[in-house]
Formats: sequence, structure tokens, C-alpha cells
Amino acid sequence: MKFLKGLLFFFSISLVGSLNAQDIHFTQFYLSPLTTNPAYTGAFEGTFRLGGIYRDQWGSVISSPYRTPSFYVDAPILMIGKRNWLGVGGMLYSDKAGALDLATSQAMGSVALHMPLDKKSKSVLTFGVQAGYTSRKIDLSQAVFRDAILLGAPAGITADLGGGQGDGDGNYNSNTFDMNAGVLLKTQMNDKMRLEIGASLSHILTPDYHLNDGANDSTATSPSQEGRDAWNLPGNFLLHGQFFVDLNDKWEIKPAFLFQALSGANEIMIQGIGGYHLNEKKDMTLNFGIGYRLRDATKFIVGMDYKQFRVGAAYDLTISDVRDASSAAGGFELGVAYIAKIFKKPEVKPVIFCPRF
Repeated sequence: MKFLKGLLFFFSISLVGSLNAQDIHFTQFYLSPLTTNPAYTGAFEGTFRLGGIYRDQWGSVISSPYRTPSFYVDAPILMIGKRNWLGVGGMLYSDKAGALDLATSQAMGSVALHMPLDKKSKSVLTFGVQAGYTSRKIDLSQAVFRDAILLGAPAGITADLGGGQGDGDGNYNSNTFDMNAGVLLKTQMNDKMRLEIGASLSHILTPDYHLNDGANDSTATSPSQEGRDAWNLPGNFLLHGQFFVDLNDKWEIKPAFLFQALSGANEIMIQGIGGYHLNEKKDMTLNFGIGYRLRDATKFIVGMDYKQFRVGAAYDLTISDVRDASSAAGGFELGVAYIAKIFKKPEVKPVIFCPRF
């Protein structure tokens, strides 16, 4: 029964639209800053920051759901001049899905230059770059494709993956070098309002996305699109923002949005999040809200900020045409972040007051 539901689910998402290549994406993108925009590297007050996020999608529908853990660490390390500073960091993620164990892993380092636009550093403009390797692997030893049937070829062979027979055991894999870049503006508008808005472009080098190294494009059945190699991964443009407003001593609101476009496919997401301060110091805040991904899912978000810790959970409830096959199941996320503040305690020399006569 579960197999039939999974099969129905597969055909449903096939009918909804074309299955264009898509990068990983998180509902709580602000808890995964280095996969969102390299300009976030070192964009905080503290000694270093580390965190991670985990996403599990359609786990109740298919036996091999999409599972994506991601981790990052970054730090502001060097002052340049009186106000500018440099941040460095690194992130990695692993995305695995399907009965054929399609796995994508990426490890990247990033650097960002932060430039205050005023003397009090209330507005900071940042440029960041990111570079690293992406590896992909899939096991096609038991897969049967249409072109292989027509040609009488054995299982595991298809021109749609660039031809060839992988490593002989049905394992297709590739390793590519890639670069991303981004820009970010953070501004304190007044005592109660601040804004973060940024943009990033991934896959600047448009890496070859063959699943078996050494394959050539003459074996591919997919024609070139818009004059580019059909196997080159196109650039992914992302625009994001978050607005913070303190309503009073107890409440704040944090609306956010994200837009990304990749090779004709796009994603539009909006969120409305409220925060309730549980104490007067405002170092313990309960966060909750809802969001909407256009033509796809409604999101429910909850979390807490406690001093230097932030934790959040989200659930995406499918509302598109896929909901009948997926039983309205969606994706679950859990994220956490920590900012360490290590400051050297100043040595104060004792002052001896002499009595005056």
C-alpha cells in the first residue's frame, strides 16, 4: 500500500510541473545563513558562530525521503582600517533522496568584507564570496530507463545521465568546483526598527552536472537550452530580506521573504513571525508564526532565542495538487545557532587615594 501511494505521489509531482534542477532550500533560511548568502559570513557581534539545520521532507509518504543536514561555522577575524572587518567561515551539507540513493554533498569556504556606511556603524554593506566542491552520486544498478529498453541495453544505462556505465557497479558520481557570491545590507533604521536585505548568485562557474565523470554531451538526449550546455548547472539567483520591529517592551514582529530563480523554476516565500519577550532583559524570546510558499505549502514556525542561543522548528503543510498523493505531508525542519562571545577581562590597576590634610 505504501508503495502504491509513493508511486501515485511520484506521478502527481510529475504532472504538477517540470522537474527542473533545484538547489536545497530551507524554510528557516535565517538559521542557515551560509547556504543562503556568503555575505552573512561574520555578520554578527561575537567571537564565533556555529549552527546547523536538518530538513526531512515527505518522510511519511516515501520510504526514501529527502533528508538534508547542514552545518556551518564563521567568525569576524580581522579589522581593516577603523571600522571595516573581514569574516571567514565554512559550511557543508549532505542531501540524500530516493530509492536510488541520489546524494549531493557540498563543502565550501567563504569570506566577506563588511563596510559600515556611517560613523556609528548603523548601516553595514557586505560583499561575500564562497568556493568549494560539490559531489553527486547515484546508484542505478537496478534502475530501468525508457531508452535502455528501446535499445535492449541492461539496467542502469541511460543517455539522460550522460551515457556510460558508471564505475561498473552502477554507481554514477561526479565532483565539481563551484563559486557563489552575495551582497547584504543591514541597517538600524531607528531604535525600534532594523532591516536586513540581500542577494546572492550561486553556480557562477556553471559546473558540469554529469553524474559520471568523463561523459560527453553527444550522448545526452536533452538538447542545449538557450545556447548553453544542457549539462551545465545554471546560476541560481536568490533575493531575501527580514524586517525587525519592536512594538513594545513585550512584543516584536519579524516578517521575512525569499525569492529564488533557477533555469525557469522559481520559489516565492513569505513569512510573518512574532516574538514575545519572556523577561525584561529581552534575552529570552518565544518566536512563532506562519508562512506561505507560493503554489506549494503553508508553513508553521516556532522557536526560542535564549541569550546567545537560537533554536527553531518548522513544518511545511502541502496545499498544492500534490497533497492528495502525499496526504498533505510536507517537510519538517529543526535548526540551532550559537554565538560565542569571548572577551578578555580587562586588568584594572588599583587606585590608592591619599588623604589630604
